[in-house]
Amino acid sequence: MKKNILHYKYIQEIESDELHIYCKFFTEDEMDEDYPQTIREGDLRWGGECAPIKINEVIKILNDMKEKGATHVEIDYHVDHRSYIFNGVEIRKATEKECSDTLKKLKEIQQQKKKEQIEKYKREIDKLENEI
Repeated sequence: MKKNILHYKYIQEIESDELHIYCKFFTEDEMDEDYPQTIREGDLRWGGECAPIKINEVIKILNDMKEKGATHVEIDYHVDHRSYIFNGVEIRKATEKECSDTLKKLKEIQQQKKKEQIEKYKREIDKLENEI
């Protein structure tokens, strides 16, 4: 029996706060409807679509997912909202019962497809025989 099956269980999705980083440092009055000037030191290595997020916010989101049973997380940047989407997933090796149940379902699906294919061919044969 095949035993190299992974079990994925979706846990939850969490979206970070919007990442308008300047809002974390300046009030609306200080902003005066303009973006702040930025001083950058050092070589920025990443030029893709992303934004900085507070480490403590990431840790809080990850700990929340971990407490709910997530063992892995997918992290995507949401360009429209300027935020990150965290999808928590529990991933583990499937149990022997899960493996056998999955293989049984796959076999049933294959059998059903074969039956449907046989019926299709029978209809085609009937059609061809009627044309003769």
